[in-house]
Amino acid sequence: MNLWSKLGVFLGAVLLGTGLAMTFHIALGSDSLLLVQADYADAEAYKEWLLQELSEEQRIQKDLQAKLTAIEESSKTSTGTRIAMEEELQRNRSLLGYAPLEGPGIRIELQDGLPKEGETEGSIDSWLRIIHNEDMLKLINELKLSGAEALAINGERITATSEIYCSWAFISINGKNLPAPFVLQVVGDPAGLAAYGEMEFSQLRIMRNRGISVKVTEQHRLKLEGSVPPIHPEYLQEN
Repeated sequence: MNLWSKLGVFLGAVLLGTGLAMTFHIALGSDSLLLVQADYADAEAYKEWLLQELSEEQRIQKDLQAKLTAIEESSKTSTGTRIAMEEELQRNRSLLGYAPLEGPGIRIELQDGLPKEGETEGSIDSWLRIIHNEDMLKLINELKLSGAEALAINGERITATSEIYCSWAFISINGKNLPAPFVLQVVGDPAGLAAYGEMEFSQLRIMRNRGISVKVTEQHRLKLEGSVPPIHPEYLQEN
């Protein structure tokens, strides 16, 4: 029973008791008047105590409600923080090559040049028209300097730990041997990246001049798949 119910019952009992006391007073005489007044004073004191208890309960309820509101607001903030952290994690996974990403850019297709008439295998002419890992390394570095934000070669994402190694007729990237033609997907400003390819001493221009087939097309939307497994350092120590 809450305090309001207790107070109602109490006041009803006081009124009933007062009526009975007055009846006894009429029946017994003036000597019982002092007893009735004493009971009334006790009842008034008890009423004041109940009102104080009720006020204290209301204060506690108000404090609890304020705490509940603060907890709910904190929960909202925590949820927002968690969502932001998850979004940042997904963004980092995409940039590191663990997850797919999309964006505009350019598509570059590279193919070994055709042999010249009378060309001798292993000659300088033969060497010039073939794509080598050094060509790919120089091209990637220049693309990064020209604003490339993400790259993939034949579906393999290029990251800080990607190797580009010549393996006979293949180029090894991320431990996989990739055959020609080599298709580069480059996310970045399409106009700026395409302009780089037309620069006189760019690696793309040099490769063209050597007889290598080079095709560059601007793309409004490229999708690069996540193809690099997450790194789990064993020896790296964080300070």
